[in-house]
Amino acid sequence: MCNGVTTFAKNRLEMRGVQSAGKWILALALIAACSAFAEPVKITFLPPPMEGQISLGVYDTAGRLVRILHREIDPDELTKGDDGLVTQWDGKDDQGKPCPPGTYRARGVMVGELGVEGVDFIGNDWVTDDDSPRVRRIDAMEPAEKGGIFMQTATPGNPFPVFFTVYPAPILPEKKETSVILVPFPQTPPAFKQLKPPMPLSGLGKVEAWTAGTLGSVWVLRANAVKQYSKAGKLLYTLESQPDDPPPLKLACALSPVILYVLYENATLQRLRGYDFTGVKPGGEPKVLFENDIHASDTYEQIASELQFPDEQPFVPSPTLTVALVPNPLTHNKPGTLQIRAGVDKDGCYLATLDGLPLCHISDTKDLRWAVMGRAPGSNTITLFESDGAVVEAFQVSKIDHMMPFNAGTIQWPGETPTPSPVPALP
Repeated sequence: MCNGVTTFAKNRLEMRGVQSAGKWILALALIAACSAFAEPVKITFLPPPMEGQISLGVYDTAGRLVRILHREIDPDELTKGDDGLVTQWDGKDDQGKPCPPGTYRARGVMVGELGVEGVDFIGNDWVTDDDSPRVRRIDAMEPAEKGGIFMQTATPGNPFPVFFTVYPAPILPEKKETSVILVPFPQTPPAFKQLKPPMPLSGLGKVEAWTAGTLGSVWVLRANAVKQYSKAGKLLYTLESQPDDPPPLKLACALSPVILYVLYENATLQRLRGYDFTGVKPGGEPKVLFENDIHASDTYEQIASELQFPDEQPFVPSPTLTVALVPNPLTHNKPGTLQIRAGVDKDGCYLATLDGLPLCHISDTKDLRWAVMGRAPGSNTITLFESDGAVVEAFQVSKIDHMMPFNAGTIQWPGETPTPSPVPALP
């Protein structure tokens, strides 16, 4: 009995020792965390005398932007002090890492109301306005009802296929504003299944694609030619391509009315054309209902030849542009200049200073791949193009001189120095 009591008491003392040690470790960890704390540095500055939005950054002595403190904010969002607007810097860079002790400078730009106008969509006939589905690529197509087809597509920023039903506008006469109608389809269409051709294809050579035609016939693609064969294997029709067509790749034939859809494709262009064969007699020619192109625009180089300035001169991109600014009374109306560039981020396309301080967003287009800008000789307006890989959108940016840079002072950053911290009381 005594041995049992002694063992129990010994185990309890050992457990209390472990608990006490754990509390000491926690206390030391809290002390270490507090020792790296440093007070933020207050920055007070007088903004330029104009209405607009402020972007403000912190720079090291080499002129490198280390931290974007504010981006496109209204001055009313900052604290008003006796000597100007007040903000602060915690000594960290844009990656959240502490900056070394030293001298830094705060600089910013007040951006007035620029004139931004979206003027055109280029390189994709499926995209005609901001509400159009952004079809980046056609991956598959199958016949649908009422002369249409189901189309499987790829769209920007979406890893999953997106389906549409496509109808030529003459079939839907109430839609007169375009030559083809694109209707979203919420799920995988029933037509996208393994189908059997209406006749054996073994005697036609190497068939790359096929689609069922009228009266048991079949349309086939072989050797870059589109041909129609009867159920008995007799050649009924050879579809002639246009001289500038890429090679044909896919076929789909709607039967009521009879419309043959042919997808042509090469490395830089997809072209979908709809041929109306309704009532066409042997030897006759079908009517072309529509032709929609998708030009590759994953990179600027793929689409560069299609881009122009407003005066229809070939577009010449400029990595940077120098902008003459409106006079600033705080600098005795001394004329100033600013070098700017174009950039993209998750929120769209924007203009920034050459050192990387964002100035203003031009668009809110998601999933952008690139943006370029240029200025035609003798023009004060900037032409800007952006692409999400589906379409290129063109903008004209005017009043670009409505900006005023300003200095917000010198910052002496002491670095993250230890700060005395009380040791937590332990029970």
